[in-house]
Amino acid sequence: MNAKKFHSKSWRSRKVYSATLSIMLDYGLLFLGGFIFGKRYVQKRITRLHAKSANRLKNTFLELQGLFVKIGQMVSILSNFLPEEFRKPLEAFQDHAPARPYEEIKQRIKTELGDNPEHIFRSFQENPIASASIGQVHQAKLKDGTQVAVKIQHAHVPLIAEIDLRLFEQIMRLVAFLFKMKGLEHVAAQVRQMIEEELDYEREASNMQLMRAELSHFSDVIIPEVFTEYSSPHVITSRFCEGIKINQIAQLDAWQINREKLARRLLELCSHMILSGGLYHADPHPGNILVNAQGEMVLLDFGAVSKVNPRMKNGLIKLFEAVSKGDPEEIVQALQFMGFVNKSKDSGQFAERLLGAVQDFFQSEVQMNSLNFKDIEIKADMNSLFRFMEVLSVKEMANSFEVPKDYILLNRMILLVAGISTELAPQLNPLDVVRPRLQEYMLGSGRNLPAFFIDFIKNNVTNVLTIPAELRKVLYKARRGELSLTVKYSERTQLFWFHLVQQFIFALLFLGAITLMYLSEQHNSMQWNQRFSIAAVLFFLAWLRAAFLGFRYRR
Repeated sequence: MNAKKFHSKSWRSRKVYSATLSIMLDYGLLFLGGFIFGKRYVQKRITRLHAKSANRLKNTFLELQGLFVKIGQMVSILSNFLPEEFRKPLEAFQDHAPARPYEEIKQRIKTELGDNPEHIFRSFQENPIASASIGQVHQAKLKDGTQVAVKIQHAHVPLIAEIDLRLFEQIMRLVAFLFKMKGLEHVAAQVRQMIEEELDYEREASNMQLMRAELSHFSDVIIPEVFTEYSSPHVITSRFCEGIKINQIAQLDAWQINREKLARRLLELCSHMILSGGLYHADPHPGNILVNAQGEMVLLDFGAVSKVNPRMKNGLIKLFEAVSKGDPEEIVQALQFMGFVNKSKDSGQFAERLLGAVQDFFQSEVQMNSLNFKDIEIKADMNSLFRFMEVLSVKEMANSFEVPKDYILLNRMILLVAGISTELAPQLNPLDVVRPRLQEYMLGSGRNLPAFFIDFIKNNVTNVLTIPAELRKVLYKARRGELSLTVKYSERTQLFWFHLVQQFIFALLFLGAITLMYLSEQHNSMQWNQRFSIAAVLFFLAWLRAAFLGFRYRR
């Protein structure tokens, strides 16, 4: 592709807006069909359209290269508003790209390190061992024979980074306006921050050195050494480490590596990073965790590293205390202390759901033999654990709160590690491994349960022996004067008719603009023809927005 065209803002804008408007038009036509033929018409076709739209975006990302593949992955991670059928293909989309020519890599190294690769290294393989949208990795040898991996950022990436990020933010604003989706600007800002951090190779090299020092006491965990004299803001040279992906079960068994022991080590490592160190690898997917023939784990790719905010950690204690008291207001206050910002009146309802989930989990899955932390037995399997975690998922919380990036990354890290653990050793309960770390963090040097946990036990015993929990909630609200009755669908019906009238008005305006466009063309008035064309497009988008919103409130 012509480099000038590839770096052109107008070309990249046309590609992005063309794909976006095409997808929006497809959904608009589907909702129009639903308006005519009913909801079942949409329900039969919506899943297929989600998949088609996700594939269209993927193809556009591949053509644009640059940052859009990475942006697509991060949006799928951070977003709660995307349907699962749409989100999953983007999240699973591997960040692969065609390798850049060796001459370009050679020039990039000369610019960054001051000389050609053949003069800096004893040997340098021209073919990369890995290639992605942001950069590629080549294997090389230092003058003393040390095997290294040289990660080089593509030369075009800094040139188009700002273009791509601004285009992405514009698209998010457009979608938020047309479909009244809250929180898209917040997602866009977080994606920008994460992309900018990944483009900073000096920061990544610093992260590797910090993590290497932090995890030095884990003798069987390897973090490659960084050679700073062969690194720069756009090049990282680190020790080359061989291994296979941690989820390549057949090879692990061929090497006779104990998979349960490996899973335990991974869980202990991640527990330490979160609860003790605070600095953690935020993207521990199987491609970033290798295992060598000796059974040692190798951590790679430190572009996505985060630190647990002290307010987040201290807020967990406040959250447990609030749950133990059964106080929804204190639960909301604890979440706000942790960085969650209320964006609707649903925060109290979320607190109630959280209380119910904790009570159900405690009563059905936790067995206590004494008031000693080590005697607590958690009978939950992975399915019940994931059901409980679903209440605390980003998707659930984002309906009521503006969720901080720190929590999103932490939530993703926990789910990825739990998934790998289950794949390695299905019979292992991760909570059995994590519990000692939790005990150390929650109790310090003490051995007995903290007061708020004892209060929680007392509250639950009282609840079971007195009145059902649902009746207790009703009486609690009635006592506070907060009990109200809602007539179902009344507000939805009003909103449906409001948007229906909007559709009628915008349809008339669209037809009027089309008529004026035709008449101006007949009179060879191209200037007015262009204006009426723009007006027709705007009226159609407005109608599409009203149709989409009206469909949401249709019974």
